[in-house]
Amino acid sequence: MLVHGTALGVLWFLTLPGWLLLFLGVGLVGSLIFHLLRDFSGRLPGSWQTFAWQDEQLVVTQRNGRQQIGLPVRESVLCRHFVVLGLRTENARLIHWRVIFPDALDPEEFRRLSVGLRFSPVAQGESIVGAASGSMSG
Repeated sequence: MLVHGTALGVLWFLTLPGWLLLFLGVGLVGSLIFHLLRDFSGRLPGSWQTFAWQDEQLVVTQRNGRQQIGLPVRESVLCRHFVVLGLRTENARLIHWRVIFPDALDPEEFRRLSVGLRFSPVAQGESIVGAASGSMSG
């Protein structure tokens, strides 16, 4: 939301033709609505619903029943109050990024995700734990 709001704020001060500002503004608002429906409310078919570890890989089940299997990237951030998860799947060119808060998952599922990320094969070389994450307890 912050990125979308910042982009709309920047558009406000640009000296572009009115039709172009309207076109770009509608595109940004559409993008914001899409991301709110997919990531926050979980109403779109591609919304991530559950996480599980299988053979040292993370299995993400989407709302439509599809599963994405892949390894978390080193740039993922693990903190006590949220996880910024980057997942590189086998057949995708891009990394899928999501911010996951504890209230979005069952508490036990969020704990398993956090512990799995902390001790995943990716974390063995360089830690994916955020510098200011502190301990995972309490």
